[in-house]
Amino acid sequence: MYGGYDPTKSIVYDDVYVLSVPSFTWTKVASGGVPRFGHTCNTAAKRQMLVVGGAHDANMHGVETTGNLPDMANVTCRREDEVSIFDLSTLTWGTFFNATAPDYQVPDKVAKVIGGK
Repeated sequence: MYGGYDPTKSIVYDDVYVLSVPSFTWTKVASGGVPRFGHTCNTAAKRQMLVVGGAHDANMHGVETTGNLPDMANVTCRREDEVSIFDLSTLTWGTFFNATAPDYQVPDKVAKVIGGK
């Protein structure tokens, strides 16, 4: 799971969490990227997460909840981040989709929380 918005604090998040099954344990594996909400996350190939769209600016939250547009002069846009790729094995952001990447490997950061490896 990546990103999100807390309307009570007007905070846009950039955290990445992994849910381990069958233990149903959430592990925070990354933060400090580009905050966003209203986006989609999809698996791509064997180990990448493709992130598409969304908003980076808390001023855009009203569009999703009420349909009202904010004053666009006060909205920050980042066209370079419309599509992002996160490697779920190395826990790193990148810009290159690797269709021949090796199979997913449980990252050490997750294994330390759930055991194993």
